[in-house]
Amino acid sequence: MESYKIRGREKVSIESITSSDVDKIAKEANDIGIAMNVQNLGAFPYPYTIADAMAFLQSVNIDTNAAKGYTMRICGDNGEFAGLITIKIRTKNLDAEIGYWVGKPHRGKGYAKEALMLMLGFGFREIGVRHIHAKAYGDNNASIAVLRRSGMKHEGILVSESFTTKYPEDYRIFMEMISEGKSIELIEKRLGVGKDIINSWNKRFVLKTDSGFDQNGGDLARDDTVFGMLASDYNYEGLNIEKVGGSV
Repeated sequence: MESYKIRGREKVSIESITSSDVDKIAKEANDIGIAMNVQNLGAFPYPYTIADAMAFLQSVNIDTNAAKGYTMRICGDNGEFAGLITIKIRTKNLDAEIGYWVGKPHRGKGYAKEALMLMLGFGFREIGVRHIHAKAYGDNNASIAVLRRSGMKHEGILVSESFTTKYPEDYRIFMEMISEGKSIELIEKRLGVGKDIINSWNKRFVLKTDSGFDQNGGDLARDDTVFGMLASDYNYEGLNIEKVGGSV
């Protein structure tokens, strides 16, 4: 299968992932913040292990061989592994969807926006799709800012589209106890699911958003906000798409 290295005006590049990336994927993806902001959390494990990374690479192989999608590592200014970006192709109507994440140590450096611009160019100019969209939770302001800065336009909202937890019963108990004014320490002792997960749930509870999040504990879903771009609106200059051969 073809492998790619895609560069632009910045030092950041995106490159086809290989089996040698498994340790780096497992290290950077093991973050509750990433897990809570990837659509359908149940499909994104936390904690994230080497075995999870290996299973992910197998799924990437299947998608790439079938020309249904491409996943690339985001390489920072110094060439370091900073995260992943994926494009999934819906060939029937020449549409594609991009998803991405950046590891915590690499955020705030503009990597996500540059990687998104490069992947948009790959989709439009190499694959030949006509429209690309991306989704972010309505309360994920950082990702929404990236999408806006890339030039993608807000297209709509999918109400209560994505579930936020793979612990639905524990989450309902959490919501009941927090509504009753119970302390975080008591809730953690009662549920035993880990302080990091409890803290992430508490953060969601106190946020005032339009995300479809039922603070009485009945609804586990959040709204997705959708941004999109047409091929005719992509105007990034200096895009370099290099085929480097090899396999994932």
